[in-house]
This record gives sequence, structure tokens and C-alpha cells, in this order.
Amino acid sequence: MSLILHALSAYASYKREVINWRAIDYDINKFVKALKHKEFRGAGGLTDMHGTRLQFDKSNPDNALIIFGCWGVRRLRRLNLGDVVLVPVPSSKCVEFGLDSAPQRMARALRTIGQRDEISVEPWLRFRHAMPSASSDGGTRNVNVLRDSLVVSSAVKRKKVVLIDDVKTTGSHLRACAQVLRENGVEVKTVLVAASTVWEQHPHPLGLDPEDLERRG
Repeated sequence: MSLILHALSAYASYKREVINWRAIDYDINKFVKALKHKEFRGAGGLTDMHGTRLQFDKSNPDNALIIFGCWGVRRLRRLNLGDVVLVPVPSSKCVEFGLDSAPQRMARALRTIGQRDEISVEPWLRFRHAMPSASSDGGTRNVNVLRDSLVVSSAVKRKKVVLIDDVKTTGSHLRACAQVLRENGVEVKTVLVAASTVWEQHPHPLGLDPEDLERRG
């Protein structure tokens, strides 16, 4: 089985004093924070599907959603997947279906910008109980533990699903979500994320190749 990750950008997670950050690295960092509705200094900016540079700051973070939505529409058209359901990956504190989160907002933005009947958004996943954050609280990245902690909505249908998330680090959450949906008869082969964590400077941080999260070896 394959689970192909498509990432808009490379999220720099190396220390700035070890490897100097470029202007684009700062822009991507602010892009992710804007999507998450987190505070950041100054303004950042990236280019939308029409070649227009959109800026985002603490007073206007939702331009980041437009940038992701435009990119996501382009990518889905290129993949030619037909009818798809966008399923947001639940945050560690998501214990209710449809709880507001960055992936929820990103999926809705993509659906709105796409204006296509074959794209829908369904909050089919949540956790049984609040989980410690893997990034800030030392939460687990064990796929089996995560999978066993996920709950699938009774409204789930046998559809073709594209998972939506803000940042991919190890891919454990994405693999867990794909596995539990597949156990319920759902086809899951594609993931769209705003950023993929990198530990070394990427030469083309807005031109990442697709990555198979389930490739062995």
C-alpha cells in the first residue's frame, strides 16, 4: 500500500545558529504559524496560484489559507482523482468530530476555492481522549498507539479520501489516520500538507517531490 504525501513547502527545523535561515525559510515558518493561528512577528508572504504574492500577518492570517487552498486545488487537478472527500487530520486535543483546527480550516478553504461538487469536507476522525502534543509535550509518534486512540465517525462512507494536515514531521499521525480509515472500507492513498519538516536546508523549499510515507526500507 502507498500513502503519497504532497507538501507545499519545506518547514525548517534546524537551528538557525547552525544553518542560516533564508528569507523563504522565515516566510514558510510564518505561513505555518498563520495557518495555526499562532503569534508571529512581522509579515510573511508566499505566491498564490495566479503568481500573486499574498502577505499574512497577525491581523490577516487567513491569506495563508488562500495560499494553501490555491495550491491544493492545483495539486488535486494534476492528480485527477475525481470525487474525493477531504478529511482533516485531528489535532492531539481533538475529541469531538469537526472541532476547529488548522487542518479543518485548510480543508474548507480548499473546498471553497475549488468550487467543485466532487470535493467535499468530512470530519470523520477524532481521538478518544486528549493526547499530549508530539511536538511540545513529548506525545507518542507510535503508529499503533495513535491508531488505537482514533475514533472513526459512524457517518463514514466508502469514498476516496485525501487527508489534510498542516505539518508532517515523521508521518506517524498520517499513517495512523490512513490505517484506521482503511479498516472502515475507505480508500486512502493521498495526503496534502502545508509543510514537511526538514532537518537540512532544502534547495527548493517550494518544490518538494512527493513522498511515499509507507515505503519500506
